[in-house]
Amino acid sequence: MRLFIAGVIMFIGIFIPAPSYSDVLEELSNYPMIYNTSAQDVCVNNEKIYVADGDAGIKIFDISDPEYPIVVGSYYNSKRARSVVVLDDKLIAAFNYPSSLEIIDVSNIGQPQYYSSCTFTSSHHINGMSISNGKGILTHGYGIDTVDLADLGNPIWVGTITADPMFGAMIVGDIAYVANGLQGLRIYNISELAVPQFLGCYINYRTFKNVVVANNRAYCSLQNAPSIILNVANPENPRDQLPFKNTVSQDNVVSAGKVYSIGIGLRVFDLADPDEPKMIANNDDAIVIGTYGSAIDIENENIVTVCVNKGMAIWRLSPPTVTITPVDSQTSTMTTTMTNTKTITVTLTPTISKTNTPTKIVPPTLTKTPTVTRTQSVTETPTSMPLFPRGGYAIPNPFVPHVGKQVTFIFEMGNPLASYSISIMDLKGRIVKRLENKKTWDGRSDNGHLCEGGVYIYQIEAEGKRVTGKVVLVK
Repeated sequence: MRLFIAGVIMFIGIFIPAPSYSDVLEELSNYPMIYNTSAQDVCVNNEKIYVADGDAGIKIFDISDPEYPIVVGSYYNSKRARSVVVLDDKLIAAFNYPSSLEIIDVSNIGQPQYYSSCTFTSSHHINGMSISNGKGILTHGYGIDTVDLADLGNPIWVGTITADPMFGAMIVGDIAYVANGLQGLRIYNISELAVPQFLGCYINYRTFKNVVVANNRAYCSLQNAPSIILNVANPENPRDQLPFKNTVSQDNVVSAGKVYSIGIGLRVFDLADPDEPKMIANNDDAIVIGTYGSAIDIENENIVTVCVNKGMAIWRLSPPTVTITPVDSQTSTMTTTMTNTKTITVTLTPTISKTNTPTKIVPPTLTKTPTVTRTQSVTETPTSMPLFPRGGYAIPNPFVPHVGKQVTFIFEMGNPLASYSISIMDLKGRIVKRLENKKTWDGRSDNGHLCEGGVYIYQIEAEGKRVTGKVVLVK
């Protein structure tokens, strides 16, 4: 009788809960700001992050490696930084106390320099800013200021539109969409900056915090209420569409057919249907909403968020990872895990089928004397075992060394009692400090002198493994 084995798939005890979201938000890095209560606005350009950090001025980060953002420059003028926009090698920044608009030359990213400025006739507290095609509007508690930015070397304040308190704004062509603090959304034609023409408004009687416009839809953030979508194809008659489902946001940004929303968490919506965005990713633990100041921007795959009391974080949107692990070689049970989605268990059970066709079994013939080779047994570490140390990050980073202030290196070891060492090196690879079984550094070298400000590389060695990272010392 001829025997053959046919693999038959048997599904046993499969439990497939409904998937929550199709994509996953992965946090690549988190950066507590030095003045952690001040982060107000963010702009990403050419792998650089520009943060309006309130009383700390402007902070500039290099994110060529988004897992290790590095401070590469800063600008401080004793005012409170509120909003930032980057145009080529110029940074346009709005400040408060007193209110002003400054153009900063960032062609040398390590040494930003004052370029020009525009002072307003009033001391209104600036809430937001939008710039496009040489025109700018700044929102404040008494309306809107318009600015001519055709020549960045000579910005000119044009005038003020007196109105309700205004917050976020966005210019599309010659149309300005402005979030009204008391009455919804107001729309202006600013083709003539000196005499902006009021076009229409959407009255809601809630505090509109911000607005972003794409494909004739205005995605509006409301304070302590679900965001809404307005049809603005006719600016003179903006119409209510639908609320963003399950989201309260402070700021939105649209990129590549998706809207990214920051507020109570970080959420991503697909705009295949612009009137009813579908949530495809959510991280409720990402950001806790502040009274104001949460902001978001995106470049390529890097999503950057800043928030009052939360500092800065960099995120990546990706599809869920899929892992298939055979469990039993006999029954071929496999478990498929999809992050944030579902788990499927599949059991493959072999069956034996018989046929009536006889067959002759011929034993193998030895043509030469078999050779016996002596081998040495080698035990390999399974690839699924974790390599230690794991983790490896520094907090706070950057850190300012003061009396009693230190940076702590966080990592996990397989054997908590094992010895470890941490070498701290400058960018030339010279060891400035070596720590033995100690996880804190006060910023001093082995000779006791305070190290110069800059970027240092730390290398953690434990259990025959190494983990490296970067830490920034600020003086």
